[in-house]
Amino acid sequence: MVELTVPSERNVYAAHERKDYRYGKPGGLKDACTDYTVYLLPVEVGVLGFVADSTRRALQRLGVWSGPLATELEGMALSCSYAIFVARKQQSWVNWRMFDPTRLRC
Repeated sequence: MVELTVPSERNVYAAHERKDYRYGKPGGLKDACTDYTVYLLPVEVGVLGFVADSTRRALQRLGVWSGPLATELEGMALSCSYAIFVARKQQSWVNWRMFDPTRLRC
């Protein structure tokens, strides 16, 4: 179970602890999945593009970590933060094409 949080950079580690506690505590979501073996992987990518160590470890565990993926995660976080900033005074959301999967070379 991968849980992504996109906090400000100064709150990355607190966000990780909060998610780890929320979903991993007795009676939490992890315990609700009784028919499966569940691994809780809270991951964080900061709003300014900081990829936390927890993200690297989780993606290594899943076998998909690479340098280009880290670069894409950083860029995506920055692009999303920019889109939210630009649209902050808009009454409705306009879809942005932020991700081109053909560019990813992992």
